[in-house]
Amino acid sequence: MVNAGDAEKLDIEYKMSPGGIEVPFFGGVALKKGPLMGGVGGGIQSYEVPDVELILITEMNDIVELHGEHLDVLYVPEGRVREIPSLLGMDVLSRFNCTWNHEHLDVDLDRIPTLGRYWCSYMERSALGLA
Repeated sequence: MVNAGDAEKLDIEYKMSPGGIEVPFFGGVALKKGPLMGGVGGGIQSYEVPDVELILITEMNDIVELHGEHLDVLYVPEGRVREIPSLLGMDVLSRFNCTWNHEHLDVDLDRIPTLGRYWCSYMERSALGLA
């Protein structure tokens, strides 16, 4: 699920519905309603972006690895929710061995190569304009 800030970076825009709620649109078309997403603070209506390729980026010295993960659906909340972070669900995390790196305060994701379809490509940082 992506929050409204990340959704807007993906060219998903919000428009006011007749009921007075901001709903997400992509390419000028309203997204289809998805499930209610629940949490500690209650539930929120989600909307679906089908058939998405999630690109993960790993940077190591002068090499950048682009790693694609296919998602059947990406959920976007209604109402420009910015207070929650974008989240990876178990549908993605179960494809990785996850290790908490306390020294760097981050999570290392190591792809389990036998699970699902994915692709990787390696590029020089300069080729991506990151140098």
